[in-house]
Amino acid sequence: MPETGYANIAADLTQLKAIPASERVDKYCLLVPSERSWFQFVADSVSNADGILIIAPDQGSGRWHRLSVTDHGMLAGLGDDDHSQYYNTQRLDQWLSAKSTSHLGEGSRLYYTDTRVSANSTVTANANHRNAVGANPHGTTAAQVGAIPSAEKGIANGVASLDSQGKVPSAQLPTLSDTETQQRTIDPTLATPGNTGNLMQLLSWLAGRIRSITGKPNWFDTPDTTLAEAATHHTSTANPHAVTAAQTGADTVGTAAAYMNAHTNASHPHGQYAFGTDLSTHSSSSGNGTHIPTEGIVNANISSTAAIAESKLTLASDAAANVASRRTLGTGASQACAGNDMRLNNSRPPDAHKSSHKTGGTDALTPTDIGAIASSEKGAASGIAVLGADQKLADAQVPGANKIAFTPAGNLEATTVQAAVAELDTKKQLKSQTLTDLSALTTTSFGRNLLARTSGANVYSYLGGISSIANGSGYHKLPDGWLVQIGSYVVSLDANGNGTLLYPVSFTGFVVPVVSNGDTGVLGSSVFAIGPGSTLNDCKVTVRPNPGAGNVRFNLIAVGI
Repeated sequence: MPETGYANIAADLTQLKAIPASERVDKYCLLVPSERSWFQFVADSVSNADGILIIAPDQGSGRWHRLSVTDHGMLAGLGDDDHSQYYNTQRLDQWLSAKSTSHLGEGSRLYYTDTRVSANSTVTANANHRNAVGANPHGTTAAQVGAIPSAEKGIANGVASLDSQGKVPSAQLPTLSDTETQQRTIDPTLATPGNTGNLMQLLSWLAGRIRSITGKPNWFDTPDTTLAEAATHHTSTANPHAVTAAQTGADTVGTAAAYMNAHTNASHPHGQYAFGTDLSTHSSSSGNGTHIPTEGIVNANISSTAAIAESKLTLASDAAANVASRRTLGTGASQACAGNDMRLNNSRPPDAHKSSHKTGGTDALTPTDIGAIASSEKGAASGIAVLGADQKLADAQVPGANKIAFTPAGNLEATTVQAAVAELDTKKQLKSQTLTDLSALTTTSFGRNLLARTSGANVYSYLGGISSIANGSGYHKLPDGWLVQIGSYVVSLDANGNGTLLYPVSFTGFVVPVVSNGDTGVLGSSVFAIGPGSTLNDCKVTVRPNPGAGNVRFNLIAVGI
């Protein structure tokens, strides 16, 4: 390796990477004490630099490779401290810790104390001279040390300075002449890819564009027509090409006017059509006439005041068949009614007719028809109970099994009897109120249908509840809209231990899900976690520690709306 300031040692990796390309030699080794390793430079290496085993220099190509032998202790199996006869750092620190200045001979004068330094004028002068940093006590000049004076930066006959970007300022750069830039040849055949390129490319693209506009072999050839001349020609209305009418297939001037005048002045230019006088002549003559074909006038517009015999008219496409009046179909007073008219359909809205359904009417309804109880069943056997004026059942309507017989045994205190009577009265009132509530409930179709349910499941379904559970998995939708989903589901996890669990049915408002391990025999010590899904159709699940990709069973409880 060339002579450098690194002395075959780079203090750390930063200094190793900073070695310039001019000082790096292929297959040369450097010791890096901070890494306790030797690094060898391989000039043609393009290995991926990981910052540990392979180091890329800050500039240029090649790589520094860490060698496998990193310190003395790895050489031929030797230990880190195999020369105990020498002082290493630890043994030297241990030896010095037990020493002081008293161990040095006083007469030897091998060390200085503050007193000795103060008394020695030579030592003091040397110390002052050494500490005169920046004072240039020797008056050394730049020429004496082979340096350039700072005053020569950026001046005539001096040296160029650098700006904050490390470049020479443009003011200190010379102006290039045409002779110095030399001759250049552009290529007008280059295709123009865009607006960015070097000077030669830009000039070549411009020359190519000019050549394509002029149509000439060379971009510098004089065009046949200038743009100004082309613009004048383009906007000219004076027939610059002297085109004749014959060349364009047009009539000569005056021909069209002559044709129009002859047509206008003709007495009967459209002989294929009939005059009004022709129709008058036809109407006063017998037979089909000679001006109107025997098949009649088809799709003609006839005035509202025209008088045409009905027998002469062709029936309209929607006219009623075989009807002398030839009335059309519609809903008007003078129109005919079609067979599929809503007015002929039994499903049309009926007229008011409630009187016909009254008792004694032509179409009377019975209480059973409307889900009611006949008034004749009030108080009758197998009928319904009747409440008295006090809104309570009469004693005669209370079954004997529910009556309370009271036979005192011995002498009872009056207060005891009064308490018993009060309790009986309270129970009687509660029973009466219950019957009242049930009676009120039966007055509505909802109440009657609710009481007609024969099981709790039927009542649940009637109130709007939905239950769909199979093999322990499914959902319950409560009558008030709440949704409870439960079950055990297998989820496919990705390589990161994450997956998506789909709900049996979608929530519409919000959801609070909880999961657990669905198979404690597998991953029994793992944590099963859950997070919000991308929609209300699913939730995100994960297992930690990560088991990797595979199928895992989750237990789910999700509550929401």
